Amino acid sequence: MDDDLLKLLLPLMLQYSDEFVQSAYLSRRLAYFCARRLALLLSDSPSLLAAHSPHMMIGPNSSSIGAPSPGPPGPVMSPVQLAFSDFLSCAQHGPLVYGLSCMLQTVTLCCPSALVWNYSTNDNKSANPGSPLDLLQVAPSSLPMPGGNTAFNQQVRARIYEVEQQIKQRGRAVEVRWSFDKCQESTAGVTISRVLHTLEVLDRHCFDRTDSSNSMETLYHKIFWANQNKDNQEVAPNDEAVVTLLCEWAVSCKRSGKHRAIAVAKLLEKRQAEIEAERCGESEVLDEKESISSASLAGSSLPVFQNVLLRFLDTQAPSLSDPNSECEKVEFVNLVLLFCEFIRHDVFSHDAYMCTLISRGDLSVTASTRPRSPAGENVDEHYPKDHDMKMEIFSPMPGESCENANPSLGRRMSVNGEKLLKREKPRELIFPSNYDLLRHLQYATHFPIPLVSHGFSQLTALIVSFYDH
Repeated sequence: MDDDLLKLLLPLMLQYSDEFVQSAYLSRRLAYFCARRLALLLSDSPSLLAAHSPHMMIGPNSSSIGAPSPGPPGPVMSPVQLAFSDFLSCAQHGPLVYGLSCMLQTVTLCCPSALVWNYSTNDNKSANPGSPLDLLQVAPSSLPMPGGNTAFNQQVRARIYEVEQQIKQRGRAVEVRWSFDKCQESTAGVTISRVLHTLEVLDRHCFDRTDSSNSMETLYHKIFWANQNKDNQEVAPNDEAVVTLLCEWAVSCKRSGKHRAIAVAKLLEKRQAEIEAERCGESEVLDEKESISSASLAGSSLPVFQNVLLRFLDTQAPSLSDPNSECEKVEFVNLVLLFCEFIRHDVFSHDAYMCTLISRGDLSVTASTRPRSPAGENVDEHYPKDHDMKMEIFSPMPGESCENANPSLGRRMSVNGEKLLKREKPRELIFPSNYDLLRHLQYATHFPIPLVSHGFSQLTALIVSFYDH
């Protein structure tokens, strides 16, 4: 690509640089291109001395191919910087140097993984072993920036320098093969590899179409089929890590789409069915008088992943604590939607969950660990005790109408949570009083109560016992 064409394309590339850095693969290719062009310009500079500044990255045959200077870049100009100053004074090369430097610095700040030194186990030239910074004779923090040596540019350079040190440490870790050989043979290594594989499979799967190579069946086999647990009486550690990852993926605000809750529920439903089928198969070898029928087994035992999901709610599930955090609200709504699907697909037992909370005392509203309101005031001053557990916590999902009031408690407690309590005036999704509740009180008051498992009188008794304190 000639310089004139590159001068036209660089502004467009910089305009969409925030999109490029979302992909480590694209960022790495872009960094290689920028580093090659800058190195080519420097190699043609007559003012550049033979003694170049060291590279920044770690190499396979030396302890350091380029560590930056011990401190942040100083005011003294190196031979490379002198060469850059010559280019910047040229109307032809100045925009190229600024554009290429800015793009490389953007990749350094926003996608440092693209610059980490690595090696390739095959001869494929497209693998791009090494690091893009191996091609440069200067660190990104020393590349020219528009505006001169202003205070803001100094702050940016200092931040780039910090990221360079992180890239350098990660390069050393790759050199010693931290995730290879014996590390991968350990139990922790196998679990980490499987979790990373599962996350990659989820992100690569296309949920908006279904065909022979892209369906829930193929997704399930990619996640679970290669790691079947031989002893299905307990959930394998690998399975537990994968289930936890699936829950995190479904509720995270870093991903999007309500389809995630349905997809995860169906995956766990299928996995649970296979484990229970193998359990029933093992029970058939027993004497008929001593064995348990599959129907009674399914009816008397807890869901396979009940304890795993309970631990997720105990330790990792999002809860409401900061009224100003939009991400927290989104993740909490995603969590409620996820467990609605779990309850609907019989992957999570609401009855067992409530019994566990009652036995542990997690539903006590007089607990001494009850947090104060965000304003630091006593909650009882704003919400009377007789109203404390009767507040309107079943608020509409985003996009639902809030026009018509529905005082019917039975309709409010529907299985899928779609028929919720509505008010005459539109209200926020999360009510302020919810932030004052303990973690499991927030969950229990939002998770739907399955009507199929109770008679009407039993459901009424459960509601009264829960809301009348």
